[in-house]
Amino acid sequence: EIAGSQYTAGVTLALGGGCGTSLALQPGSKTPAAAGNVKLSRDSQGNTQLALSANYLPEPFELNRALTTFVIWSIADDGTRVRNMGQMQLDSHRHGAVNLVTPLTSFKLLVTAEESATAERPSDYAILSGVVRMNPS
Repeated sequence: EIAGSQYTAGVTLALGGGCGTSLALQPGSKTPAAAGNVKLSRDSQGNTQLALSANYLPEPFELNRALTTFVIWSIADDGTRVRNMGQMQLDSHRHGAVNLVTPLTSFKLLVTAEESATAERPSDYAILSGVVRMNPS
């Protein structure tokens, strides 16, 4: 089972083409004050573009001394396709932002605290999550 799967996730629909929408991400149980939002759109090749923004995040080491960074994951096909999409850094105000692109149109988006930016599977330190569903163009 994928870490963080016990968290409730928000659902959004985008109206195909280049239309954009926004998805409020749900905080994990270890970080109830965390707030996140992702703006979704589709590029000219049909890829899903994500502009993720997060606030009120703890430093990873505050959750566990071994944790050093936040990683964004896409989890598709009932958990059989898990991809580390990239790392998100925090500024001095505990805000993080990152722009990502994926060919997926339906997937769970998960932000976790990790020991390394190159983690291969999500840890149990789920910070934010949501479900992305883009209508076909």
